[in-house]
Amino acid sequence: SFYERLLFMTLMPLVPVIFLGCSWLWSMRRVHRLQETADRAPALAAHAKSLRRHWTLFLAWTFFIYGTVSSTVFQTFACDKIEEWSSRPYNWYLRADYSITCYDQLYWCNFAYAAVMVLVYPIGIPALYAYVLHRKRCADQLERHNSDMSARGANTGSNGESSFIVASSFLWDQYTDEAYWWELVECARRVLFTGFLVFIMPGTAGQAAVSVLLTFVAVVSFLAVQPYRQRARHYQYFLGALIVFLSSFNALLLKVDASSDNGQSQVIIGALLIVLSVVLIG
Repeated sequence: SFYERLLFMTLMPLVPVIFLGCSWLWSMRRVHRLQETADRAPALAAHAKSLRRHWTLFLAWTFFIYGTVSSTVFQTFACDKIEEWSSRPYNWYLRADYSITCYDQLYWCNFAYAAVMVLVYPIGIPALYAYVLHRKRCADQLERHNSDMSARGANTGSNGESSFIVASSFLWDQYTDEAYWWELVECARRVLFTGFLVFIMPGTAGQAAVSVLLTFVAVVSFLAVQPYRQRARHYQYFLGALIVFLSSFNALLLKVDASSDNGQSQVIIGALLIVLSVVLIG
């Protein structure tokens, strides 16, 4: 059932995190042994290398699971009212699994669990990224106020701090210095499209219209900020956003009832649907 899938999708990502934690503890044990048998410099280098490796894997894993897990969690809150031939004129069922009745005791238990998971995944992961980007920004500001290497070393922190920042470079390295925070915008965009749209008139023209609006806002924001360093990435992102916009607009046209319009209007809408389908397939 959906509840089993919810548990699997929210608990399974914790297994690699536990393994990473155990690996980190084991590596720290080796570092302590190295400190006892060798100089401080090799131990610090080993500590920095281990921190960089584990932190990179952890952040990459959170980035990989963010969209899928968030979408599954938000599906817990979406219910549909369905008419029945029984004593009740209608009942509420979970949209993701019509075998599950909403608003009973079992549903509220899973509702509470999903609410906690919202704090862990859709909110917790971007909050973690914001913390990492804040530390990176602080390190950059300190570097600008120091001209020589010794001053930078004293202010930007230890090898562990440098390794921490380097390990998170995939969050900000592809963006310009002014748009180092753009990954947070991407997280918000992914949540809006995978979670927020679930609650807006599913399967209707209204939902398609909101999707078109959100895509348009995302494209305009991207063109205004232009966050990528490389021009090729800029064009790649814009092309992807354009495809999403055309897909949403195509869905909106499919939902619009043009049967009452005149023949010319129906021909125009049909032609637009054909052109959009060809463009998207091509």
